[in-house]
Amino acid sequence: LTGSFVSFVAQRNAEKKRLFYSVLRFGFLLTAIGIVLYPGSLLWEFMAPVALIPLVAGVLIISTCPVERLDIDDFSEAYVHTRMLVLSSFSVYYLFNAIFYPPHVDALLCL
Repeated sequence: LTGSFVSFVAQRNAEKKRLFYSVLRFGFLLTAIGIVLYPGSLLWEFMAPVALIPLVAGVLIISTCPVERLDIDDFSEAYVHTRMLVLSSFSVYYLFNAIFYPPHVDALLCL
């Protein structure tokens, strides 16, 4: 009886962790989309709401996750594509600013 209870608790914790990570992935995805679209709002005014809505929604989704469950190292090891998406979106943002707005120090920051 104790072994089945322990395996049930382990399965339940694994399912909670999977759901938690899926919510975090969705939040990071929305944040990355907003960051990638944001430089376009500097060129076209109608792009500002298109960029800010996913950015704000992503930050809100990430901030609603309980901090005591957050193990960012475990999350980044489990979902390498999400980590690369967030890092590349920041690089795109800095690269866009470096190209269109001097001084070009931002170009060196994105490397």
